[in-house]
Amino acid sequence: MKTTRKTGMLGAIALCLASFALAGCNDHIDIRDATTPPLASRVTVDGIELKVGIAVGFTASAKHGNDEISKDRVVELVSDNPLVAGASPTVRDREFVVYGVHKGTANIAVLFDGEEVQSIPVSVSDQ
Repeated sequence: MKTTRKTGMLGAIALCLASFALAGCNDHIDIRDATTPPLASRVTVDGIELKVGIAVGFTASAKHGNDEISKDRVVELVSDNPLVAGASPTVRDREFVVYGVHKGTANIAVLFDGEEVQSIPVSVSDQ
C-alpha cells in the first residue's frame, strides 16, 4: 500500500510540474505589421527574412493562449546576434523595429517581464 501511495504521489507531482511548464510555454506574441515591409521581406512569428539595411516595424501583441496579456507586463525583443539583426522598441507601446545589419542568421528572443517565452529566427541576406 505504501508503494502505491508513493507512486501516486510522484505521478501527481509530475503532472503538476508538467502542467506548470506547459502553461509557461503557451505565452507568445502575435505580430501585426506597423509598416509595409519591402517585397523581399517576410515578418511572421515563425521567422523574419530581411535584406541588409532593411528595417521593418510591427506591433507585438502579448498573448497567453488566445487571451491578451495585461498591458502592465513588459514585452522586450532581444537579438542573440546584433551584428546580423537588431531589434529595438519604438516610442509606442509594444511596437518594435527589426533590422538587417549583416548577412547571416540570428534569433530574436521574446521576453515577458524578463523571461524568454519565444524565439523567432531571423535570416538576413545581401541586397
